[in-house]
This record gives sequence, C-alpha cells and structure tokens, in this order.
Amino acid sequence: GSEVPSLPTTSLDQDCAATKPDGSNGTYKSGLMSYSLGLSESSGGNAPTSTSPPPEQAIKVPWVEINSALGLLTLLLATLEKKPQCGVQFENKLVPMGSTSRIGVKKGESFTFYSLYSDDSFQFFGRRNFNIALGGLVSCVADAADAVKKRDRTIAIPHAIESTSKGDMTIGGLTISYGGDGGEWTRAMKYLLTDVKWLVAFCSKHVDR
Repeated sequence: GSEVPSLPTTSLDQDCAATKPDGSNGTYKSGLMSYSLGLSESSGGNAPTSTSPPPEQAIKVPWVEINSALGLLTLLLATLEKKPQCGVQFENKLVPMGSTSRIGVKKGESFTFYSLYSDDSFQFFGRRNFNIALGGLVSCVADAADAVKKRDRTIAIPHAIESTSKGDMTIGGLTISYGGDGGEWTRAMKYLLTDVKWLVAFCSKHVDR
C-alpha cells in the first residue's frame, strides 16, 4: 500500500500544502487544538473510485501544552502592565503561575478567581468557569488596546475585541468560549495571540526607550 507522508514542520497558525499518497496536492489545517491531514486511498496507482470524503488523521494538542501557552500569555500581560510609562492597567487581576495560572475577574468591588487551565474533563461548572477565565484574559487585552489607543487614536488592534449582549467576549467576530466548534476556537485563539503580539511590538517601539 501507499505510505502516508509525514507532516512537515510548521508553525501552529498556517494552512500547509501536503502531497497525498495518490500524488495529488492537498492541505492540512494547523492550529492550537488539532491538525488534520486529508488522505485519499489509492489502488495500483489509480485514482480512488469512492465518492465518500477521504479519511482524516487528527492529532490533538495536549491540554498540558495549551495550559502552558495560557500561562505564558498571562505572564506576558502581567509584565506589560508593570512596564514603566506603558500606561496599561487591567481591570482584572492576573496571577501568572505557569500552566496553573489564574485570573481574578472583577465583580463590583471584589474579585472572583478562576483557573486559566483545564484537562478537558470539565466537571461540574468546569467549562463555564474556564470560559469566564478566558473572557477575563481577553478583557485584559482589550484594556491594553484601549491604553494604546489613548496614546495614538490612529492605532487599532488587528482583530477587534467586543462584548455581546449576553456578555460573551468575541475577537475578530469569533467567540472565545471553548466548546462546540474547535476549529473556530482555534482561530479565535490565533487572533488573540496576533493582537497581543501587536501590542507588545507597539510598546517595545514607542514606550521602551
């Protein structure tokens, strides 16, 4: 039988070309949550006769890596807030602790702390609490973007962050809540990282002197 080609090395936010066993070209999606590579069956070098969709191989990124990424992002934002003359102040309270980071979401005059990590088991209220934590993290990015805009009103982050009528956070028009469409959530996380990268670049160029 035909050998399955190995996945080429790539970053997590690209769609990459791949060669299928029958010699034709295809693509695979790469993202924070999973990869999938469309493969078609071939018989004796002939094109497949089946009209059914080609099977897929999916490789899930372990939650331990996702938790680590969220922890690094929390640390980066906390560091940005402490930069002198940066002007960034978050309404929520970041607690960077590696892959077990937490965030205090402000409610009235107090903070309720939520975990910015998961193992995908999502026990009672687990998914809801995780999504609240993600919303709090995205709110911090929005606060940083507002601080930058006060310095220069011509500046805008690449992917707009908004709050829906239900209180859910969206970025680039995509919900940041985990659940349902994993591909959409992966894209939302990519938009989040793009916005943070842009903010760090702006502060490094215009604030760090």
